[in-house]
Amino acid sequence: MEIITTHIYTDLDAMAAMVAAKKIYTEAEMVFPGTISRSVEEFMALHKDKLDIKTPKQIPLDQVRRVILVDTRSPARLGYLAHILEQPGLEIHIYDHHPKQEGDVLGDYEVIDTVGATTTLLVEIIRKEGISVTPLEATVLAMGIYQDTGSLVFPNTTVRDVGAVAYLLAHGANLSIVADFLDRQRALALIQKVPTPITPVAVNNATHTITNAYFEQQSTVDYIGVAQGMALCFDAKETRYKNLPLKNIHAHQVSFMEDFMRQGGISFLLVRFDWADEIFLLPCETLSHHYRISQKGGRKSISYESFDRDYLITNRGGYPVHYLEAINAYLAKRK
Repeated sequence: MEIITTHIYTDLDAMAAMVAAKKIYTEAEMVFPGTISRSVEEFMALHKDKLDIKTPKQIPLDQVRRVILVDTRSPARLGYLAHILEQPGLEIHIYDHHPKQEGDVLGDYEVIDTVGATTTLLVEIIRKEGISVTPLEATVLAMGIYQDTGSLVFPNTTVRDVGAVAYLLAHGANLSIVADFLDRQRALALIQKVPTPITPVAVNNATHTITNAYFEQQSTVDYIGVAQGMALCFDAKETRYKNLPLKNIHAHQVSFMEDFMRQGGISFLLVRFDWADEIFLLPCETLSHHYRISQKGGRKSISYESFDRDYLITNRGGYPVHYLEAINAYLAKRK
């Protein structure tokens, strides 16, 4: 038996890669590894009879002899299916467009290249082999490429992604459906400011303001919420230097963010460089790396050059917007 699977928190582009792989591995069963995004839930509610993607409980996992991984190589992101990688004699095929990271699975057969979407790699094979696709399948595959490339405007977009979309449009992809579901996914975010309890010490009765107070407990992060079915926690920092000083970031805050990530959430800082008028998303992994160095006597700040420009947040008219786009860029690299 062979199965096709992807990463947990399965989003539209991961689902599309599974559907594309099914066109190549016609006898394989598509299996969600665990939690899926709300937009995928909504899409499956309309089309589950045509796509037939199963859950791990519906599959006799002890009989699996081949696994086709798409859009991820990380065992940590395979949810309920991670343990089958340890089965003796298991054959692994991988289709992915992300850079190799420590701990990644090694495949017996791999198609890995730098394109904007994993689905593009699979569409190229479908096209080369002359495999037919239905209008619904073409729509799903186009949706995956559009999501992973930000509708073909993200910096990771390549001419190969554009060519794959053109091929899918020629085979009946419906852009109205693509736009509808991408808009739904972009709207799924709820973020709340976390209040820090304080105890007033002195109050100006004339102005009804607190003039002196102390914190009742240590703060962790300023913001917490959910986006696209994923839990988020983050803090906001600002610096006038060409680096981010680490003196105002405390061990208990880093520890909380790391624990949050171990539970499957996403932790990061939003960092504004005043002198450059730029705001970046700084992933918790990067923060932790530099923080540990500083605790061992190393550099006490994170240089401006260390910030990934793929995580630069668009600033329009003086108002920072679309930091969820930076989150999506981070997720695309982390998958």
